[in-house]
Amino acid sequence: LQYPGKVHWNSKKKLLIISNTGGHQIWVCTPKGKIEHIIGSGKAGFRDGSFSKAQFTYPQGVFSEGDEIFVADRGNHSIRRILLIEKRVETIAGKGKQAQRFHQGGKASMVALNSPWDLVKVGKYLYICMAGFHQIWRMDLEKKEIHPFLGSGVENLKDGPPKKACLAQPSAITYFDGFLYFLDSETSALRRFPLKEKGRVETLVGKGLFIFGDQDGPKTQASLQHPLAIAASKDAIWIGDTYNSKIKLFDLKTKTLKTIAGTGKKGKKDGPFLEATFNEMGGLVFGDNKHLYVADTNNCAIRVLLLEKKKVKTLSFQK
Repeated sequence: LQYPGKVHWNSKKKLLIISNTGGHQIWVCTPKGKIEHIIGSGKAGFRDGSFSKAQFTYPQGVFSEGDEIFVADRGNHSIRRILLIEKRVETIAGKGKQAQRFHQGGKASMVALNSPWDLVKVGKYLYICMAGFHQIWRMDLEKKEIHPFLGSGVENLKDGPPKKACLAQPSAITYFDGFLYFLDSETSALRRFPLKEKGRVETLVGKGLFIFGDQDGPKTQASLQHPLAIAASKDAIWIGDTYNSKIKLFDLKTKTLKTIAGTGKKGKKDGPFLEATFNEMGGLVFGDNKHLYVADTNNCAIRVLLLEKKKVKTLSFQK
C-alpha cells in the first residue's frame, strides 16, 4: 500500500474497499486481507476502461454497495464508478480538470469539480465533500445532475441553512439515522445536517478557522486537529483525528469527546487501544460491530481496532 487515504465496507459482499491513494489504485479485499481486485494500472492518469487499464490520480473517498464502488478521484477532480461484475471503470461526474471558477452545477459530465475528497450514497443521491469549493455537493444518480448542496463557498465556520452556512475544506462524510455527518479539516470541526426539509448545518465540535487542539471533554472544551476520517455507530461518531494521530469518539447523547485509541505520538505500534500508535490516518469504517478499519495513511497500512478486545492490529495482505 502507498499512503492509503480512505476505506469503505461493502456489507453485502463482506469486502473492504481501500483507496490506495499514493498508488493511484483501488484495492478490494476480504476482512482477512486476501486481495480480490486491484483496480487501476498504478500510473496516475485519467482513463476509463478495464480494471488493468483504467487510471486514477490520488483517489480519496470510496463508497461501495451492491456491485458498485463510487470513487472521489481527487487528483482528476471527478467522480468515478467501478462496476465489479463488468470489471469496468467509468466517469460519472467532472471533466478531469480542476474548476477554474465557482459555479452552480448542471449536467454531471459537463461540470468541472474542485478536489472531491469523500462521498456517501443515500438513496439515489451521492453527497460529495467538494473540499476545493468548501461545500458539499449532491449528485442525482438517476438524472445525472450535480449541484452545490451545503455551504456558501466562503471558507469559514458558520452554522445555518444550506446556502448560508460556511464550511472549510470538508474532507470526510458519512450518513447515519437521518443526518449527514462531516468533518471540516480547516476548522477542525465535526458538523451535521439533517436530510429533512428546512434543515440547518450544526457544529458539534469546532471553534473556527485554524483553531485546533487535542482536548477531550464536553462540546465547549473539545478540540481536534485537521480530522480527515469519520464513521458512525449508534449514538456515537468516531473520528480519525488526523494530525493528532488518535481515534476519538463523540457521544451524541452526552455531547462529549473522548480518545479511544492512540497516544498522540506518531508510530506504528499494535496492542491495547491507548498504547497503540498511528501516523495521520485518513479514513475509518466499521466492518461489522466488532471491527473498525483505519486507513493509517502515513504508515502505508490498514489497522484494525478489535472493539471487543480493545486492541489494535495491523492487517496483512495476501494476493
